[in-house]
Amino acid sequence: MLEQQSNKKQFSKNEIKIIIIFIALILGGLMYWLLISPQYRKLKTAQIDLELSQQDFQLKNQQLADLQEVQTSYQQLNMNDLNKLDAILPSKQDVPEIVLQMKTIVEKSGFILSAIEINESKVDTKSKEVVHPELGILKVDLKLAGGDYVRFKKLLDNFETSLPLVDIQTISFPQTLDSFNLNLQTYYLMQN
Repeated sequence: MLEQQSNKKQFSKNEIKIIIIFIALILGGLMYWLLISPQYRKLKTAQIDLELSQQDFQLKNQQLADLQEVQTSYQQLNMNDLNKLDAILPSKQDVPEIVLQMKTIVEKSGFILSAIEINESKVDTKSKEVVHPELGILKVDLKLAGGDYVRFKKLLDNFETSLPLVDIQTISFPQTLDSFNLNLQTYYLMQN
């Protein structure tokens, strides 16, 4: 009988050991869930933030390098190059200069300038044409007399190689073939 009671005590000691192990596992899991898991999540979030910051840093460094390259290129330009750029795309609207340039191109091509009309063009926001907001447009209408086909080709070549940027929009020939009209656009940088 004494043996049965000692078996019961051993069994209860085994049960106690199992219960203690079970409680220890529950406490361990609870500690992980309450203490370690939030810290792990914070660490993962910090790691992702660090990676994003590094990517942003690399992007900013690339932008800085690009800007430094542009600055170096600009500093290497001499005054002659800057004057050419200003002749191609003037920094202001200079109607007398445009009249003089158009007259020179026309006469150089062997035509007579009968009439010239210059108007500032407003950018049509509904138009499909993309125009930079700092770019001003002047519409130039020329009425030319004289000349022949060879001179006409020379006129187009002269407009193509002229220093102010010029886009020929339309060419119209009236019924009397002694003259024709040229509608073109030239550009300038608007001052802010």
